[in-house]
Amino acid sequence: MPSLSGGIDHQIRLKAFEHIANLPKVNGLLHSSQLDKGFTFDNDRITLHNRQKGIHKPRQMISLLSVKTVFPQSLEQATYRDQIEIYNKIYEGVNELDYSFMGTNPHAKENQHLLKAYENQTPIIYFIGTGGGYYLPEFPVFVSEWNPYKLEAKINIDRLGDWQNLKIRVDEQLSTYMERKYRFSNIKTRLHQSRFRTAVMEAYDYKCAISGFPEPRRIHPEHKVPLIDVAHIVEDKNPKFGQPLIANGLPLTKLHHAAYDANLIGIDPDYGLHLSRTLMDAKDGQTLALLKSIEGKKLLLPKNRNNFPDPERLSIKFQEFENLAR
Repeated sequence: MPSLSGGIDHQIRLKAFEHIANLPKVNGLLHSSQLDKGFTFDNDRITLHNRQKGIHKPRQMISLLSVKTVFPQSLEQATYRDQIEIYNKIYEGVNELDYSFMGTNPHAKENQHLLKAYENQTPIIYFIGTGGGYYLPEFPVFVSEWNPYKLEAKINIDRLGDWQNLKIRVDEQLSTYMERKYRFSNIKTRLHQSRFRTAVMEAYDYKCAISGFPEPRRIHPEHKVPLIDVAHIVEDKNPKFGQPLIANGLPLTKLHHAAYDANLIGIDPDYGLHLSRTLMDAKDGQTLALLKSIEGKKLLLPKNRNNFPDPERLSIKFQEFENLAR
């Protein structure tokens, strides 16, 4: 494998990795506005990505720095096949992901950047779009195949190559087989969670389903903790009903989320809200009064009926609530 040491490209690449590792994140994600700012190297601004193109080489470098997949708002808006298939493949445990060339000419400049990265086994950054302008940053990843006939490359998100030689302290610095498996499992989990959160928040117009409390569509990265959580109706450890589907999710303020998980709040299959006797019998406090005010009201539902909470899942969870209320 070619050496990763020496040269301005190497220094810029190290700085880019370190910069991304230290950026404030929301649920492990970076917003495109953070990527737009780039970073400074030797009094010069280095760009991390290109808003219009998925394959990016900064003008100061001779080799590829990053690739990007944008999550489409709908199947009709998908420009490249990999925009749809990448997520399914990660969920299935595939660690080599298809990455479409730009256009149909394999000799185009951007596609040649992919070829050079493949030939030199250059460690690069993969920004995996999760919707709403957010990206899951994964690095180092490697171009493991370049196919001019299929007009696509393969990106390996599990292999480490000579990562140990990069001498940079980030969470992805791994060595053993089991640690690599843990890393890949962690990627799947974060992608699941980020897509699940985005989909549910968008379905409910970024408002708590119990109180209607709104959250900005984009949280400033320095405010690392969102005010609204996306709760599972049935826990994700349940293999039959715990999938990260909109029908199994509810956007709730942290207070309502904690109360719902603890079965202090119940939601019946007809979307009615109930408060446990423990809370109803308690006295004093504005927060308690706020919780008591929801008794007998209805859940705030999405505009699209297809996104309504699943009554069967609500029934499973509501049975837990009723059992504790007896």
